[in-house]
Amino acid sequence: MLHASADRLVDALVAWGADDAISTRPAEFHTAGADHLALQIISGEGNEAPPHAEWRRLADLTGGTQDEAPPHGARP
Repeated sequence: MLHASADRLVDALVAWGADDAISTRPAEFHTAGADHLALQIISGEGNEAPPHAEWRRLADLTGGTQDEAPPHGARP
């Protein structure tokens, strides 16, 4: 029971899967009433380098901007 509940929570909060599944999730959140979204890359690779290529890909998928990310460790 707990495992199924945890799976439903992850599915409700995390956009994952194929490109089309990820690209439609922001619109689903907006339709549900969200006026802001925080998007985070979870790669599972475990390195400390900022995921620049993944940010660009996410921007392409979601219609976000592709502005240059701040240098690692810098605050915007």
